[in-house]
Amino acid sequence: MSNNGRKLSAQCIGYRCTRGSQKSELLSPWAVQQPRHYHGPTPRPRWKSAAASFHSSLPRLSFANGTVESKTAMMMFGGDALDTKPIRSYLGDLWLLQETGSNRFRWTRVQQGLPRPRPRRGHAAASVQIDGAHFFYIQGGRESNKARSKFLDVWRFGPCQLDYGNDGDHVATLEGEWSMEFDGEGKASVHQPSGRQGQTLVAAEKDGRSALFLLFGRNDTAYFDDMWMFDISYNSWTEIRAKEGEAWPEGRDHHVAMAYAPRQEIWVYGGRGGDTRYTHSHPLGDLWVYSIPSHKWNEVKDMEVKPSSRYLVGHSDTGAGQLYIFGGEGKHKRNDLWVLDVTGEKPIWQQLSKNDCKKLEATKRESNPNHIE
Repeated sequence: MSNNGRKLSAQCIGYRCTRGSQKSELLSPWAVQQPRHYHGPTPRPRWKSAAASFHSSLPRLSFANGTVESKTAMMMFGGDALDTKPIRSYLGDLWLLQETGSNRFRWTRVQQGLPRPRPRRGHAAASVQIDGAHFFYIQGGRESNKARSKFLDVWRFGPCQLDYGNDGDHVATLEGEWSMEFDGEGKASVHQPSGRQGQTLVAAEKDGRSALFLLFGRNDTAYFDDMWMFDISYNSWTEIRAKEGEAWPEGRDHHVAMAYAPRQEIWVYGGRGGDTRYTHSHPLGDLWVYSIPSHKWNEVKDMEVKPSSRYLVGHSDTGAGQLYIFGGEGKHKRNDLWVLDVTGEKPIWQQLSKNDCKKLEATKRESNPNHIE
């Protein structure tokens, strides 16, 4: 089956939209998993939303063929509604995606009270487990206005409780509340990341405490190469800086990142860098690893096999040192599937399916060289 140009969101189960047709589908790397007879709710078409998954300590779903031993649910917030208005509409809805059987999935819209985050796109998300409870965090992103304002806030939804009821349908409702953990507006004296979009947010431990690591992103004039840590115990930011002469990744957006807990590492692949004008930016294919204990970055070079350079990549990490990437954009749209294994002495890329997208001409850029998506 040809998955021409599809962008898969987190967990290799995701939501994509072909911008011309406004068509949305629930996807896996190998097949469309949403059955034709399914008439349940689905999110409207969007892109540049943010999603994060919960791990196995949540209640497990039991099926005739066994139990879901790993990730059981994924949350998604916001995104770009892909309309054609002069000022595009961004979304502020919250959805839960859960597996209800073998290769069967269901969307449930989560009811949100007040306060709650404003609609946005290009933000980052991560899930964190604190004292056995799960929380869904979002950070930053772009607001829908003429000024293209960037958010500085950090929001948390939780504690996330999956309530399965007694109907035997294996479908849960999600209960929790939003709280603003960090505002940032009007706090010029506070040390914090600047407003941005296209960044990643990675949950990892630092000195025995849960933290969120913010990586890169961009505004309308530059790609950022900075790195920040958000201490969720004190709701404060700390910038992580390189010492003179140390290796450090170049600025980028729409890259992929994951944590590998046994070695306290953060891995980063790909993205888009250079000049923020489309005509001067370029896809990246480099692989970097950051050691949390030593505060050092190292680029992994001389790999025998590796994916081509790309950004806007669909991705999934297993939580055990494997990172799956699907598709993305480079010189052309792609739909190949790769897995990176970092558990051994040396990381290894393996290609699981080949690219069969038609080699379309490179997307024509806007006539305005300063236009940025």
